[in-house]
Amino acid sequence: MAEVLVELQAQLMWFFNEFGRNPTHVDGHNHIHVLPGVSAVVVSLCLKRSIRWIRMPLENMESVLEDRKQEMFCTEVVKNAKAARTLFASCGLRMADVFAGMNLSGKVMSRDRILKVLDRSSCRRLCCYEPTYVEIMTHPGYPSRTGDSFSRSFDRLHELRVLTDPKLMTELMRKCKLSPFPRLGRHGLQSSPNETAMSSECKTVPLHFSRQTMETEIQRPVQNVYNNHVKTSA
Repeated sequence: MAEVLVELQAQLMWFFNEFGRNPTHVDGHNHIHVLPGVSAVVVSLCLKRSIRWIRMPLENMESVLEDRKQEMFCTEVVKNAKAARTLFASCGLRMADVFAGMNLSGKVMSRDRILKVLDRSSCRRLCCYEPTYVEIMTHPGYPSRTGDSFSRSFDRLHELRVLTDPKLMTELMRKCKLSPFPRLGRHGLQSSPNETAMSSECKTVPLHFSRQTMETEIQRPVQNVYNNHVKTSA
């Protein structure tokens, strides 16, 4: 794990040198940050650099994925995430209440699937005045001539079209509120002034789209159609 530590230190230092601050939220390419051993290294660096938010890829995988290989990968990610969650929480790292993305990626993404995630999320805290924080992982973009098979796939263009669908945008405005990751105060979460809490009368869900709020991944810096989404692969 010594080499993993050196690599991740270098990537976080690159981010700091480029932006003049540490990221607010980290995750790993292909969710490697929840792998046994790697998760402990990631936690140590997050604590050292006061990074308070980390992705927790615990997703309801009830949908049967068409690709058996992809299904096995997602099952393994969820298993590792369950083990890593205890470590992350015990060290004070915060995670979104709901994560979705593995069931949404590529050609299976649709407006209905995204809205289904939000509808389920809105039922989590209807009896209190706390918002439900939802992080949705997406990969919108254009197929490239190089890179892995997904980078070259037209599935990314499909995701882009789904996410920019006016009908979806209208529903998002009604069901949720796009929000940065909340600040952490002495007593836990602190909502920003423009955030709204969710009550039994209000089903607003602060939603985190990875393409807008995720600032760094554990992978090498690459060009991306969204300039504020810095990707970095170990």
